[in-house]
This record gives sequence, structure tokens and C-alpha cells, in this order.
Amino acid sequence: MKTLKAVILVLFISVLSVAKTFAQEPMEDVIYLKNGSVYRGMIIEQVPNVSMKIQTLGGNIFFVTIADVTKITKENKVQEGNNYNHFEPPFMHGWHKGDSTHNQFRPKRKGYFFNAQILVENLQGGVRIINGYKFNRFAYLGVGIGFDNVFNAPYVRSHQSISKSSYQGLYFPIYLYYAGDILNKRVTPYYALELGYTMGPKKGTNLMNGDGFDRNNMRGGAFGGLGLGIKVNTRRGGNLSVLFNMNVKQVKFTETNTFTDVFGTPYTTTEKKQALLFFPGIRFCLGF
Repeated sequence: MKTLKAVILVLFISVLSVAKTFAQEPMEDVIYLKNGSVYRGMIIEQVPNVSMKIQTLGGNIFFVTIADVTKITKENKVQEGNNYNHFEPPFMHGWHKGDSTHNQFRPKRKGYFFNAQILVENLQGGVRIINGYKFNRFAYLGVGIGFDNVFNAPYVRSHQSISKSSYQGLYFPIYLYYAGDILNKRVTPYYALELGYTMGPKKGTNLMNGDGFDRNNMRGGAFGGLGLGIKVNTRRGGNLSVLFNMNVKQVKFTETNTFTDVFGTPYTTTEKKQALLFFPGIRFCLGF
């Protein structure tokens, strides 16, 4: 009987010892991210298959999207003196004492987008408005309209010797716009392409230039652009960017010449020609 009591006493002491051990080392939630970061603390909010919030020992709250998570476990709480205690990632996007989700940058995965551009290009200025849909980070597809005020043509490729000032006037482009972000960061380089048609130049009252060229014969043509820029995304869903762009316009015209044959009889010839106008420059853009 004494032996049985001794065994029960030993078992009871063992149970108390184990319970005390677990009380001293409680479990904590641990979230492992794809970028190698680890959050340790207590999960305080979950949106199934979307996101969660975890509060660390220091009282900081972090927002985590499920797409960035590799696994979620419960582990023994790391000792206070351990350097790995409650490790927080080096890139704490939108970190904030308390609830960080109000100031954290979370890129929009897809949906409607808007972009307004002010052109400051070589001998050309203007405004562009673009509306479209973002399919993913690499594919923004939209339709753009605007007006370009050409003061002169800096670079012209043409089969006709026409004064560069003959191309001045207002051009009205309508085009498809395609763009993409290179990085999934708040600050990212991005690319942009344009392809469409431009109407113009708008005819003025002075249709004859010093070289005798009649601007009534000028028409618009194909239009294109290619650019590379830097975009800064805001936490409220907007963005500011600078785009370094090369804009190309096609201008069509009809050349009419009058000649006299060997018998003194006048006759005219008509030939359709075109010119390509190149405008390198910078655009300042605002979007959301």
C-alpha cells in the first residue's frame, strides 16, 4: 500500500512538473512567408483564404495576405534572450505602431485604372487621358485620347523637302495603351506602349508656308509611342510617375506640281507622300 501511494505521489509530481513547464513556455502562432520572413505572436483576425493579422510580443500588428504565406504553425514561445525572438521582416511595408493595415501599401491585383498625362516633349506639349483595365501587374490595357500641340518638328523623315514649321498645329490622337509594372513594389520601374491613329494637324488660316507648301493637303496617320518610367504608388491606391517616352506621328500629304511640256502646254502631277515626326520627351503622370 505504501508503495502504491509512493507511485501515485511521483506521478502527481510529474504531472505538476509538466504542467508548470507548459505554463512557462506557452504556445504562440508562427507565420512563415515566401520571402523568408517569420512572424511570431498571436493571430487576432482572419479573413478565410484572403488575409490575417498577427500581433507580436511588442504589440505591433501586421497584415499578411494568404498568397504570401507558406505555412502557419503553433510553436513553443521563443525565450526572451534569443535573437530570433519574434523576428519581424526587414521590409515592413506600411509598418505602424498599432494596426499597420491602415497605412500599408497593398497593390491592386486587377480592376479599372485611370491615367492622366502632361506631355513636356521636344517642341511638343499636350494632355492625354487613359481609361482601362488592369489584368495583372504586367498587363494594363486601356484606350487613350488627347491633344498634342506641335510647335515644330525636331526630327523628320520624309521624301519631301518641307519646312519643319509646316507640321505645327494641333493633333488629336486616339490609341490603345499597354503598360506593366516591372516590380511588385511601392516604387517600381514600368513600361508603356501606344499604338493608334492621330488626326491633324488642324488647319489654320495661313495655309501657305514660305516653301510654298499647302497645309490643306496634310492629313493625320498612324501613331505610336514607347516609354520607360518610374512609378510611385501611394497607400491610398493612387500613383505618380515620370515616363521617358519617344512619340512618333505619321503625317500624310498630297504633292501637286505643275509643269509645261515641250509644246508649252501646262500639266499637273499628283503624288501621295508621307512624313514621320519623332518627339522624344518626358511625361508627368497621375493615376489610380
